[in-house]
Amino acid sequence: MLLITLVIWIAYSIIEGLREGYYWYYKNRGEDGNNGDIHPIFSLQRGLVLAIIWLLAFVSFSALTGLLIAIAALKSTAFILSLMLIFSFIHNGVYYTTRNILNKNIYNLKWKDHSTTSTAKWTKFLTFRNRTIMFAIGMLGVLLLVIL
Repeated sequence: MLLITLVIWIAYSIIEGLREGYYWYYKNRGEDGNNGDIHPIFSLQRGLVLAIIWLLAFVSFSALTGLLIAIAALKSTAFILSLMLIFSFIHNGVYYTTRNILNKNIYNLKWKDHSTTSTAKWTKFLTFRNRTIMFAIGMLGVLLLVIL
């Protein structure tokens, strides 16, 4: 169940990267100006998806292992934290690559690039190196949860 959820989360991360790549490309081509920061809406959407996954993981851990509720909640939370760490590597990689495909003048490093103009609060921290480290920690977390 965890591995299936991981694959679905990776697909979701890819779709989000593509969607936002196209969104920002077409938004920046128009003359509509800045209509406010949409990053909180993206975060809310991802939070809702993670809440649903947490609930499913909680039910799965509770039912499959027969463990105490507290342990199932802890494992579910660890799983969600692992998914959160994985998300940025895939999402941002797809996003920067998509933006470069649509406009060859930006994000020349594609997957390995980093935004210097975004209004998102975490952008300065989410360099390629940091995203890669977070991805490795997240995948290790999922692996440990599958093994345990």
